[in-house]
Amino acid sequence: MDLLEPTLRRIAWLEAAAADALAPAEEVVSDGWRLRFNRGVTRRGNSVLPEARGERPLGAKLSEAETFYRRRGVVPRFQLTSAARPARLDDELARRGWEREPGATVLQHGLETLPEAPDDAAAGDVRVAERPDAGYTSVQDAVVPGSGAWAEARAAALHGAGLVPWHLDVRGDDGRAVAAGLAVLDPQRRCVGLFSLATVPGARGRGHGRALVAAALRRAQAAGARCAYLQVDARNDAALRLYRRLGFGVHHAYHYRRGESPD
Repeated sequence: MDLLEPTLRRIAWLEAAAADALAPAEEVVSDGWRLRFNRGVTRRGNSVLPEARGERPLGAKLSEAETFYRRRGVVPRFQLTSAARPARLDDELARRGWEREPGATVLQHGLETLPEAPDDAAAGDVRVAERPDAGYTSVQDAVVPGSGAWAEARAAALHGAGLVPWHLDVRGDDGRAVAAGLAVLDPQRRCVGLFSLATVPGARGRGHGRALVAAALRRAQAAGARCAYLQVDARNDAALRLYRRLGFGVHHAYHYRRGESPD
């Protein structure tokens, strides 16, 4: 399979890889849809990924999804690509009044030519560990509150699923972590996903993000991966420019449909 060509089959393949690497607190697979709950941390972690048409009536499946999220106190939400099933699900959700929300652009890298690490010493050396430590979680919490607490449970779930998490961070002059990110190697699919790339506000613009990505891609290539992917907020033009300079190209995009808030 040519993973770089954005056909529906390949989009579905890449989204499945990303979904496996997400490892939310709870996931229920029901008639071809993944219902994911992550205690409110990230929209993707608290949304339905509709991978297959299934056999049950659409109305019944939508009711099940709404009930699943309302019982857990979060807004029902769908993550939708052009590969979502059944076909025209997005149109049906719009007809039913589900609000469209911006999502992300999914980028891919073929790992043939890797970016070099920044020459500037200010970018720092990248540390890698299979388990998150306090430095890693502090950066994650500083950017997305609550995400640090999820890191240890996520790492355990990934190890249990046969995936390999690499927790990367860069330390400042005082020894504190100033940038961090997660790379998840999928040995079976031979791909690596990059997630939660973050730099604390006072340390931005020094090449830390580039250093994290370059280190993750080099490590992935050495481990036999054939492709890398990541998601970027569709409105984050600066991040998109950075990743393009690092050799990533646009593969596909997704958006969300949001239902009514729980009572």
